[in-house]
Order: sequence, then C-alpha cells, then structure tokens
Amino acid sequence: MAGVIFAVSHAAAAPTEPPLLLGGPVAEAPHVVETDPRLPTGARIEVAPRPRATGRACSPRAPVCVHGSADVSAAVVLEALGALEHAYRSL
Repeated sequence: MAGVIFAVSHAAAAPTEPPLLLGGPVAEAPHVVETDPRLPTGARIEVAPRPRATGRACSPRAPVCVHGSADVSAAVVLEALGALEHAYRSL
C-alpha cells in the first residue's frame, strides 16, 4: 500500500506535459524579427482601379483570357486572344 501512495504522490509532484495523442508539447511563441527602420523600403507603388471590362474572350485550348473595355470591339478582343494563344503555345 505504501508503494501505491508513493507512486501517486510522485506522479502528482512531477511536472506534466500533455500527451502526444492529445495535442503534443506546448508550442513556443513565434520569434519576432525586428527590422532596422533605417533600411530602405522601396519606392511607393501607386495604382489606379482597372477599367470595367465589357467584352471578354477565353480560350478553350489554353488557360488564357482577354478582357476588353467598352471602347474595344469584339474583333480586336478575338484577335488579341488568338495572339495570346499563339504566344502560350510558343512557350
């Protein structure tokens, strides 16, 4: 009986880690990398919203599409799609 009491008290005193089947060890906090504020960050990039596309043509043979704005005719969109398909096959 004394052996059982010793085993129970010894198990309660030891630090416990979660078992591997129930989540494994506790993950450490991620290392935060601080950058020097004096380092250059690059040029500012200014963008404009894309024009609304009204005409669209996608190729059934290649994963390419052409989107045309309101002032572009359907013939020009199809011609551009043909050129893009040719360029895709040439690569």
